[in-house]
Parts: sequence; C-alpha cells; structure tokens
Amino acid sequence: MTAGRRSVVFAIVTLKGRRTSFFLGDRSIRVNDPHDPDRDPEELAARYVDEVQPLIQYCYNCQPYEGGEIAVWVLGERTDLTEVFDGAGVPEETDLREALASQLRCMNCGTEGFDLGTEVGIRGQWEQELEERFRRARKMFGDRIEDFQAFLERTPTLGIAHELGELILRTVSAAKFPECKASGRFFRARLADGHCVFAPEDLDAPPDGKAPDARFNHAGQSVLYLASAEEVAIAEVMGERESALVWIQQFDLQPIWPILDLLVEGERISETEMLLLALLESDALAKPGGAAGSGWKPGYLLPRFVADCARNSGYAGLRYPSVRAAGYNFVLFDRKSVEQKLSKVDLPKVVTRRPPPDPFEPPTL
Repeated sequence: MTAGRRSVVFAIVTLKGRRTSFFLGDRSIRVNDPHDPDRDPEELAARYVDEVQPLIQYCYNCQPYEGGEIAVWVLGERTDLTEVFDGAGVPEETDLREALASQLRCMNCGTEGFDLGTEVGIRGQWEQELEERFRRARKMFGDRIEDFQAFLERTPTLGIAHELGELILRTVSAAKFPECKASGRFFRARLADGHCVFAPEDLDAPPDGKAPDARFNHAGQSVLYLASAEEVAIAEVMGERESALVWIQQFDLQPIWPILDLLVEGERISETEMLLLALLESDALAKPGGAAGSGWKPGYLLPRFVADCARNSGYAGLRYPSVRAAGYNFVLFDRKSVEQKLSKVDLPKVVTRRPPPDPFEPPTL
C-alpha cells in the first residue's frame, strides 16, 4: 500500500480490533465479524453491499482518458476495492470479497463487473467533513426553514416577525456569512424580440418600475443581474424553453464590494456558518418561483427576504449559484452606482439555441 493510499483509508476509517466504524454520508455504520463460515459467499456478500456501495462514488470509467490511458484522476480519491474492503472491515476471505466486488457498481456512471483490483474514487476526508456539516445544519435548521417558508407564504412582508427571519437579519448584519468582490468579465442575455436588432443599451438593467419580479428583487425594483459565463446567461433567460434566439452582451466590471456570498466553496465553509449551510442544503434559495405565467411566486419569498436583509445591512449585492447551468450570478442592488463601474465590450450578438438531435431519429434526406 502506498503512503498516499494509506492516508485515504485512514481518513475514512477507524479500526478497533475486529469492529470497524466509518463515516458514510449522514450516518455512521458498523459491520461486525465473525460470520458463519458455512454460508454461501454470494449470500454473505449481500450483507455488505448496502454498507459498502455508497463508498463507490466514482471509478476508472469516470476519469478523463487520453490515448487509451487515464490522463489524470480527477473524481474522488483514488484507491482500489481491496483497500476499501480493508477500511470497511469486510472479512478477508477471498471468495467473499470477490463476490462482493461483483455486486458493486459505480454510483456515478453505473459501471459494474468489478474485481478486487478495480480502481475506484471514494469520498475524501474534506467531502466527508462537509457532508457532516450539512447533516448538522439540516438537523439544526431544517424544520425551522420549512416553517419560515410557510410563514412567508401567509404574510410575505412580515418575515422579521418570525424567529428565523430575525436570526437571518442578525446574522447578515453581523457579517457572519462569507463576502466577496464583484469584478471582471460578465454577461447578460435577453430573448430576441421578433426581428428587432438589439443595441447595447437594450441589455442594460431595466429602469425602476419596469423590472419584473425575480429571485432577488421585487416587482419594479431595478437591480442588475450578471452571469459568470455566456452559457449561464443564456440558460437563465431560456428557462424551460428548448429553443430560442438570444441576444448576448459582454460587460467589464470594476470591483464592487462588499458582496454577500451565497456560493458554496468548501474551503471557505466554517463551523459557525450552519445557517447558511442549512439554507443552501434545503434549496430554499434555489426553488422555482411558481407556475409559469402566475403572479404568485412563493419560491422567491425567502430569497427576496435574504436580499432585503443584505441591502439593509449595507451589502452592494449577492453572489449565488445558477440553478440552470454550471456557474454563478451576481445581483447588484444599486443600478445607478453600478453603471459608473460597468463598461460594455463590443456590440451585442445573437445566438441560436436548439434542442439536441434525437440519436434515434433517422436523418432527414
């Protein structure tokens, strides 16, 4: 066993004689030995599948290949099934372990047919610690978040009267959530309007009174949304549409701060940020607003409350993960002050988005 692999196993397992305990997701499990030596290996292996299977997060097929070889192992901490079984306390009988390996599959890509030497990717120590923090945050705040959401649906403008609403305001005001700056190259998008050719100003933030209600602003409240990448901006305006013509404008933004950061970056998550972890884990800030075309959007009530708390506490905006694409967005509250630090890059361009072709549909001649 190499030193690197030894550290992987040590990170996920604590051995105490023949009784083994290891962290798995949001629970701890225990596997006991000895077992009945007369039992069929396949039958005995089935006892361990439920315990060991969640550990197999990735495998060799999930990694990028070049020239028929794994170029670099990027998903999960690299180990093999023998070491996983050692760490999980699976008895050392070869026939049992071979039977167990044959019953496992990759949780990510579904690859099956493993043997004892199969390389897999398991949760690293950091991933397990983060999952444990999410578990504790869910236990601490999960029910309270659901109750607060129901409270806002009954009385949308009285969030501060709820104990969790008061706690969110106090936490934001005390700067206990992460902060960041907004600066660099960003994108905005709009759906095409007939044959109209958009000018750069058509991609500006809407004026006061014209803005539709959205996740972090009330109807008529003008704010500026910026996407981290072109594809993020397109995905945000397309919504559930399968095809559309979309106008794109690039912007350069000089630094603006402080920004309340709702984008989870594991190395920045501290033990004291359980409330933020609970809000993110519950999807309370990322739920759909409501039915298409409906004026009632209860899914936006809690995110807007957080935005109001941030605005009241002196933040210039929020950074938050996109719910439609791999990337993030900024919402900047003071449109007029932002415009002084915002410059357009080139003219808007129009792009076409179509649904991917059906691989089972015969080509049109």
